[in-house]
Amino acid sequence: MKKFISFICVISMLFILMVACSSETVENDREIIMKMDLDERDVIILQNSAVADVLGYKETTELCDIVIQRLADVSEAYNCNILVESISGEAPFKQAMKNAAAANDWLCDIVFSAPWLLRDSGNAGGLLPIEDVSDILDATDYEKWSNPNVQEMIMCKGVLYGLSPALWVNMFTPVYYNIAINEDLVKQAGQTDPREYVEQKVWTRDKLVETIVGLSQLTAEPKIYGISAEATHLVRVAVMGNDVKMAMIEDGKVKSGWDTDAAVEGLTWIQDVISKHGDCFYKGGKKASGDPWAEFSQPFYDEIAAMYLTSSGQILENVIYKIKDFGLVPFPAGPYSEYGKWPGFFETATIVSIPIFANEYEASAYLIDEIFNPFYEYPDAESILNYYKRNVFHDPRDVEALFSLEKNSQYYYWTEGGDSLIYALGDVISGKASPAKALKSNISSVQKCLDEQVVPNWIAMDKHGMGAYADADIE
Repeated sequence: MKKFISFICVISMLFILMVACSSETVENDREIIMKMDLDERDVIILQNSAVADVLGYKETTELCDIVIQRLADVSEAYNCNILVESISGEAPFKQAMKNAAAANDWLCDIVFSAPWLLRDSGNAGGLLPIEDVSDILDATDYEKWSNPNVQEMIMCKGVLYGLSPALWVNMFTPVYYNIAINEDLVKQAGQTDPREYVEQKVWTRDKLVETIVGLSQLTAEPKIYGISAEATHLVRVAVMGNDVKMAMIEDGKVKSGWDTDAAVEGLTWIQDVISKHGDCFYKGGKKASGDPWAEFSQPFYDEIAAMYLTSSGQILENVIYKIKDFGLVPFPAGPYSEYGKWPGFFETATIVSIPIFANEYEASAYLIDEIFNPFYEYPDAESILNYYKRNVFHDPRDVEALFSLEKNSQYYYWTEGGDSLIYALGDVISGKASPAKALKSNISSVQKCLDEQVVPNWIAMDKHGMGAYADADIE
């Protein structure tokens, strides 16, 4: 019998799906073959999202209808009732997971959430290692389950605890840093569309600064800034633009990748740009209650900032709806990198995991594998790209800008202190600190995270031949 955490209200979605005893069913011409008979059992998928969402899709949309049909078909094939339930809010979700794991009290069979909400459970052993069901869920099937640099977001202390569906439409892994452009303000300022510079292969840091200055209309009423950008984002992207990673391997040891000349150059460059052209940057204003993005996004939506340094998540959730004529370009690479290797880091992802308190691990694994197969209407990566081109963006160049970042992006372990160095470098932007001295005095702040998380993860990835760190010589 299901026991709910006493202090939390778990809101059931209205998806008690049809049960059948047959071993096979057909979903949009794709046969689903039952691998286990679940004997009319309830199977709970627990998500952290608004109640109106169904595994990431808004109700009443075409994609949500496809998901509901998928759940019904899989329920019929496996002789079970799949229900989607939701816990809203970070703290209630984490506490529910923690309490259920501690008491070995069944709360759900599958968890569908963001990695930063699951890493506490992973670190505490509250999720099942994917390796335990590797005969069913193949983590090396990167086409279906995303690249290793995405999987790293749910790898805790060397153990992979979840997978990220790669072939579900709109399950794109949110990535920083795209620059969103208000094309109307570009025309109003008489400037070249920055996307043309990308096409001409001349999109450099100098061109970016030239564009920011050219789009600024500082004597207008209201004043129009060239770009809206948060200081820590500028610090990170200026350094990452020089192909600087969160960590690097030196003499068999893992150390901060920011302890390099390339990092110093990136910080020196952005400090110099702000010193010379700071008036062209919208650097912040009144913080909006309940919306951590609004301080820097709202000026862009209010058309007092011509560009906005942001993430793909914000682009897909807000920019495409709030700016009628928009464009996207990546942040340029610096001199220590190569042209076209645009810097990026992962904000979050959509992760599916098996909790340690699930009824039957093998059943959860089979259902995950079946549920998250590609939609019949969008069977592969090319069809998903075409979906974005037809239904989301006005210009195919924007789709390219959005998808070009993932392969070069990295995870920064921010829930375990991986961002502590970046937040300690705020005085560099303001010109109050020397980049080299600021790095030297703060570089040790991330070592604990590197030792406890990055080292065991990279060793595990090396063992399995996964990702950019495969064949790395780590002691």
